[in-house]
Amino acid sequence: MSEQTIYPGSRAVQIMFAALSPVFVVMAVLFILVEEMGLPQRIMYGGGMLVLSLGATAVSWAALIRNKPELVLDREGVLIPEMDKILWHRVAAVRLRRIGPSYTVEIILNERAPWEPAMPLDGPVLQATASNARGHRAILLSPERLHPYSVEAILIEMQHYHPSLLVAPTESR
Repeated sequence: MSEQTIYPGSRAVQIMFAALSPVFVVMAVLFILVEEMGLPQRIMYGGGMLVLSLGATAVSWAALIRNKPELVLDREGVLIPEMDKILWHRVAAVRLRRIGPSYTVEIILNERAPWEPAMPLDGPVLQATASNARGHRAILLSPERLHPYSVEAILIEMQHYHPSLLVAPTESR
């Protein structure tokens, strides 16, 4: 067993999002230029679309440029780059959770904890922040962010670093 296991982000997914996000900016600008709606509606809807599109473009390009791993496991705990390190003693259990057609890794914490995101809210940070606001104690790691690694293999690797880790039964939503 090595000192740590690093799961890099999927470059193909990052490149796809970075390439597609400017398309949505262009679509928002075209929406503003359409003559069929009144100017206030075009500015309100198109402007909202433009702000969201520019934000998504900035986040996707930042992820592509920063090239940080999506997940790091070691003897101390779990590191998700946008969050603080989650030490093993704070993890009550892990499990696979089926959401739609795919499975995600769910890290269930012993206590509810506020998270201070180090980057803009996206991915597990957004999920953890929303989850904590609702009083839940779980962080979801999406399979898209961890591709091409299987969620099952990640659970097994977590158990290698923390043998007493409880793996709860798979749950479907």
